[in-house]
Amino acid sequence: MEKDIKPNTKQNNASKGQENTLNSPVSPMQVNVPDNLNVVYTDSTFVHKNKFGIVLDFAQTVGPTNRQNVVARVGMSKEHAKALYDALDKNLKD
Repeated sequence: MEKDIKPNTKQNNASKGQENTLNSPVSPMQVNVPDNLNVVYTDSTFVHKNKFGIVLDFAQTVGPTNRQNVVARVGMSKEHAKALYDALDKNLKD
């Protein structure tokens, strides 16, 4: 399954309606999501950070216990984390 996604951009010239990143035009990127890639449910997220970036641990609660199993880890720069935060904030308001 392929999706066209526009990368995060800054608008330097909103009156002309041009999107650009670092003053270069942006065209939609193609993102390939393999057909056999499963969605993993999480009911807990743990955030670890250092001066270079963050790691998100996504976990699932194990039955009626207080135990968590981490099912995915995602690391990113602080800049990407801020862009993710902005995207989540925007999408959760709709």
